[in-house]
Amino acid sequence: SYSVTGVQTCALPIFSIRFRSILGYTVLFALILQFFIVTYNTITGFIQVETMAEFLFRVGYGSAVSTLLGLLIIYPDLLIIGWLNRKFPWSKAPLRRVVPEFILASLVAIATSVSGTAAVNLINPYTEDLPGVLMINGSIAVIVNVILMAVLEALMFYRESRLSRIRAEALQRELADIRFEMLKTQINPHFLFNSLNVLSGLISIDTARAQVFIEAFAGIYHYVLETLEKQVVTLEEELGFARSYMLLQQIRHGEQVTFTVHLPSGTLRMFLPPLSLQTILENAIKHNATKSSRPLEIRVTTDGMWLEIRNSLIPKTSGISSTGVGQKNLTRRYRMICDRVPVFMVENDEYVAKLPLIPCEN
Repeated sequence: SYSVTGVQTCALPIFSIRFRSILGYTVLFALILQFFIVTYNTITGFIQVETMAEFLFRVGYGSAVSTLLGLLIIYPDLLIIGWLNRKFPWSKAPLRRVVPEFILASLVAIATSVSGTAAVNLINPYTEDLPGVLMINGSIAVIVNVILMAVLEALMFYRESRLSRIRAEALQRELADIRFEMLKTQINPHFLFNSLNVLSGLISIDTARAQVFIEAFAGIYHYVLETLEKQVVTLEEELGFARSYMLLQQIRHGEQVTFTVHLPSGTLRMFLPPLSLQTILENAIKHNATKSSRPLEIRVTTDGMWLEIRNSLIPKTSGISSTGVGQKNLTRRYRMICDRVPVFMVENDEYVAKLPLIPCEN
């Protein structure tokens, strides 16, 4: 089975190889096999070949039959490999896998060889003793199918390695894109301009508060640089950064913005992507008005294994449209590290964002 961000282990490898490829390899293998079989039988006197035309006819006829039987063997082999991958994967039970794989490969080979030989005998009866032909063909089929199983296993291993390499390269590119978007968000010219404007005003009227502002401002960018290469951080770390970020906003907007946090202590050691909480807080301030008569209230709580951020819904009259880039970026980052994604909704005149919390054991 395949996914958007990567290629998963294929439970049924029969569906991961094109029929054209299987047919091509089977025809080539059948030609080589029949060439050696006819040559050996001619040299040992098992069959009498008078002319080169008869030799080529036997090779061609045998190759056609071998190709048909080969396809009837290969597809069950692929199904067997898929079943064994689920029951006895090489990475966990290599020794327990060898015996059932050999037995199943032999049974498939014998069943196909017997049925194929019997069918050919009905169309064009053998001049040789039929039980002897059945035994020889069955023995050859078992040896060939064991070798074929090894070839198919090697082919599947090669394909999985190649697909894993492609997946790793794709993830690296996607991660680089995500980090670039994160960096662009944090070096937002509007955020810098507004912050420096506030700082300029504070320096002349309240140097102590200006110093607090500078420390929080520096802490924000230090955290960004420190966590840019990380996939996850603890909620405690992210919350410390969020407090610094909201301190800047509260210095800028005054009592028009309130920020409260009520979290069980046990959740602080859980994980989430860095700057994810800040993305939600930034969107709340960006898309909502801040008024003295009706402050923008932002509350951070938990709901089971989710971090819940609620803010009062006070849309700006300027009608700033949302591009959704921040939310999409955050969703992509979550998809890379777990099987849950953020949830965004409006509930009781509040905007609610729920971020999955990742347990320590994960």
